[in-house]
Formats: sequence, C-alpha cells, structure tokens
Amino acid sequence: ETRGSLICDRFYTRLTSRQVADLCRSHDIFVYTSYSDGFQSPPLEAMACGCAVVATKVGAVSDYAVHEKNALLCEPMDFEGIFKQVERLILDVDLRRTLGAQAAQDAKRWTWEDCAAQFDDLFRKM
Repeated sequence: ETRGSLICDRFYTRLTSRQVADLCRSHDIFVYTSYSDGFQSPPLEAMACGCAVVATKVGAVSDYAVHEKNALLCEPMDFEGIFKQVERLILDVDLRRTLGAQAAQDAKRWTWEDCAAQFDDLFRKM
C-alpha cells in the first residue's frame, strides 16, 4: 500500500511551499543525491511530510537525518548504495513506514524559530 507512485520523473519549478508539501505528501520515498551542499532543506521538508528519505551525507543532512533511525544515508556519489537503499524502501513497507513516521516526528524540532534562536546563540558566543 502506498500513498502515490514510488517514482516521480518530473521536474518542477516555481512551486509554492504548500505545493511542495502536497507533492511530498503524495509520495512515500524522497531521494536526495547531492554531492556538495550547505544546509539543504529539501530532505528535511520531505521528512516533515512523512516521506522515507534516502540522502547523501553532505552539508547539514547528518545534523537532522540519522541513518536507520529516520532516514537512510549514503556517501556522496555512491550510486550503487543509493540504489540499494531505495530498493530496500520499495520492498520493505514496514521500514518505509517506520522511517517516515520517525522522520516526521524528528523534523518538528527544526522550526524557523528554533533555527533562528540557535543562530542567535552562535552569534552571541562569537
């Protein structure tokens, strides 16, 4: 049982925040394969929508995504590893649901207000 198709082969531009959330909620799995990034929010946004996330360990992903707890993480450019993790989620409905539920719960602590407060604290310490 799935909420939507497991594969999305479309490229979207100029979506509103609500449209992005609706798109994420209509899918079960979100794959993020960046090999270099700062604080990328798409995986976190997908987690907040309850998607099971497969992402590369770049930038801040490891700050909010924990391998086997709320996401499946791979090394950048590890295409075989990414494929295997996506395959796991397709075949293992329980894992997909468990990761998605935990991801949604864990993403709640990453609000704009909390991030701004942490940034303010960092400035004050400097």
